[in-house]
Amino acid sequence: YFTMCFLNPRNTVVFSRGFKDISLYGAAIGPLMGTIGGIILSVLINILPESLGFGVQSALVTAQELTISVAWAEGKLWKRFLAQCEVGWQGPEVKAFGAELTELRAQVEQVEGCLKDAWWECMDLGKLGRSRGWLHIVQAYFDRSFECLQAAFLAMEDCAFKGNGDRK
Repeated sequence: YFTMCFLNPRNTVVFSRGFKDISLYGAAIGPLMGTIGGIILSVLINILPESLGFGVQSALVTAQELTISVAWAEGKLWKRFLAQCEVGWQGPEVKAFGAELTELRAQVEQVEGCLKDAWWECMDLGKLGRSRGWLHIVQAYFDRSFECLQAAFLAMEDCAFKGNGDRK
């Protein structure tokens, strides 16, 4: 670029000759200053939110945290379902359990959405790509387990509302 500008006699691009006459509008210094400004701004944007308490999280980190949350919630629902089957289901308990199932399904779908977004962060390469792959396997397990829990709940709900759910 410098040579092309130097060889053209009609060129009006300004080049700085030394430290004393540095022009910020020159051919090389302007882009350099813009690059340095952009680097400083990007570092500040990534550091300041964390120091102010606003954690910058990636979709993969969010998917990991949601996966742990969903695993605990699903385990608790299975435990509660089995415990409730021992003592019998009542109307309000059935509705509350159904609402919790709906909430769990929303969380499972949120994990799926985060995993789709996380592809752009790692492009399925390296350690992050393997983590994303394992999370997909766990998410597929959540789908199957949720379907089993939902089927068991619907069967129990059908029996409870027909009056056939009483223990003998």
